[in-house]
Amino acid sequence: EAEIAAGPDVDVVNRLNRSKNRLEYIEEQLRSYGGNSDPRLAAEASQLKQVVAELEKELRQRRQGQGQTGNLPGRQKQQSIDASMTAEAKRIAKDMEKERWEDMLKGLEESQQEAAIYTRYKEAVKQEIRELRGTLQAMQAKKKERVWLRNKDAGDLDERRLVDGLTGDKNVYKRRGERPPDPYASQQAPKRLTFLFDVSSSMSSYSMDGRMERSLEAATMVMESFSGFDHKFRYKFRGHSGSTDDLVFVQEPKYPTSEQQRLNVLRAMNLHSETCASGDHTLDATKIAIKEITKEDADEYFVVLLSDANIAQYGIEPRDLQALLDMDERVNVFILFIGTMGRQAELLRSELPNDKVFVTLDTSDIPKVLKRVFLSSILKQA
Repeated sequence: EAEIAAGPDVDVVNRLNRSKNRLEYIEEQLRSYGGNSDPRLAAEASQLKQVVAELEKELRQRRQGQGQTGNLPGRQKQQSIDASMTAEAKRIAKDMEKERWEDMLKGLEESQQEAAIYTRYKEAVKQEIRELRGTLQAMQAKKKERVWLRNKDAGDLDERRLVDGLTGDKNVYKRRGERPPDPYASQQAPKRLTFLFDVSSSMSSYSMDGRMERSLEAATMVMESFSGFDHKFRYKFRGHSGSTDDLVFVQEPKYPTSEQQRLNVLRAMNLHSETCASGDHTLDATKIAIKEITKEDADEYFVVLLSDANIAQYGIEPRDLQALLDMDERVNVFILFIGTMGRQAELLRSELPNDKVFVTLDTSDIPKVLKRVFLSSILKQA
């Protein structure tokens, strides 16, 4: 494998090796189940076989097209090539990666899966779905309206109070201000939410601790819970990894309405984690989400970043995450660490606001955290 890994295609080789290792682990699990195999594991094994075949094909094509040239070690050669690429070459490479991903998604949509696969995900979080739907149902309009505030002792003279002014009343002025929302008023604009899922290679490489399963269950919980609340909420699923800072999984108005469509969202998330390059785009992805969400009118804005906390090795420090939390006062930004290596997540959380950053190593914690997220926005605007 050392010989294979040399050269500018090292990232493809790394993805191939990760996929093969994961496939070997899944197949071992399936053999241990005997005749009572878990349909989710069987589906993942089938998907991984497709991934391995696709990566092996891509590797062969690259080798045929470029050969093994140069004396630099593989990683240094890749860095040298990246540094010498023109902006146009990078754009072309990005477009090619996008086309490859879209082709993989088409194959995903065409394959048929047993209904039991998605049902198991939904059953695993049915209590959490019930809790979150109750929270969403109870949320009220929070956007404040700018109006003329009357009966003030300073400001512009209120023409309606001229007579009162002549009789000595001092509160005959008005000024512009925000009127608190009426709790019984209907919500005029939807609340907008962007969920940024971590679909980096570490999510699959260390999936044995359940981080990928928690992420997929969280996605299931959100898709099921927000169903039927389109008049109050608009949500998006975006992904971030070493390959991308803005991968779209769910975008309004094309919400997944059937169980097959929702299953395909989960499978796309898992597929990307299995095939993406190493690296990290957590900061860029969050900045993009914060800038994009405010382009449309909303009652409130929320960006929820999910991460496995495997970010220190890429030079990301707590102060970088704090900058994201403070980036735009209109946007409520929250971070959920759904995985950790050792005490990574707890150490990051200890240096950040405890009402903005949470460690959720159990899926059942997520609806409770989201409830706190929504409650904190209510208190902030009270």
